[in-house]
Amino acid sequence: MSIKWFADKVRRMINGVLNRRGKKRFTHVDNLATWLFNLRCFDLRTALKRPVFIYNDVDIITLGKVIIDSKNIYKGMIRIGNWPMKAHNRTKIHKGGTTIFHGSCDIWGGTIIEGGGILEFGDNVMLGESCKIMNQKHIKFEDHIRVGYEVTFMDTDYHYILNIENKTIHRNTGEVVIGEGTWISSTCKIMKGSHLPPKSIVSGGSLVNRDFSAEAPCQIYVGTPAKPVKSNLRRIFNVKVEAESNKYFTEHPDEKTRTLDISGDIDEFCYSNFWANR
Repeated sequence: MSIKWFADKVRRMINGVLNRRGKKRFTHVDNLATWLFNLRCFDLRTALKRPVFIYNDVDIITLGKVIIDSKNIYKGMIRIGNWPMKAHNRTKIHKGGTTIFHGSCDIWGGTIIEGGGILEFGDNVMLGESCKIMNQKHIKFEDHIRVGYEVTFMDTDYHYILNIENKTIHRNTGEVVIGEGTWISSTCKIMKGSHLPPKSIVSGGSLVNRDFSAEAPCQIYVGTPAKPVKSNLRRIFNVKVEAESNKYFTEHPDEKTRTLDISGDIDEFCYSNFWANR
């Protein structure tokens, strides 16, 4: 055993300890805020399970009714404010109305949620850092959805615009529905009245302001305003398959594609192992 080998081992141990310490200081569950949130929202039996974790740097300004509509309620199934790596500010919740969780959900740090409408999260929903949700009517995220950072969802214009010829104004709210299996890339804007079909992909920076519910699933939407440009494409949420694919392309630097062996149900293939650390 050489001195160099021993020194490298000590260095790796120190680095590992500091990495774990740094991550814990950066993002960690605020136990007091977690207990207060669960006790104020749920009956005692549910609250004692602590289904909602509140992380550090979360401001809960106001809170309306919160419902967990799931057969399986367990500790930490809903996480608010975790991993604020790209966040520019603290997580803020100023939310009246009703918020409904139908399963596991991650809302990453820096996200702002406000309004007095109905807000629904399906099972396996993840919102990236610094998203904004302005909810005055009804915003619904169906199951198995991932959202990048700095994405804005608005079911309201807040204001009215007057047609000076006929003296009319239009309703300033409209339901927003994000279909099951959808991936919304970073910095998109999803405006009132928007409906995305199942298994959609919205390209980064796009503006969605239409009801696309009559469109086929598995399409990519691009532009401002967005429109479907490619079909028969969907996001793989399976983190195990992603890791295997990363390894494959690292070991085969000249390959540009990989053909996957999918013998069973394609939904099961794409949705399994949705969470990396659950």
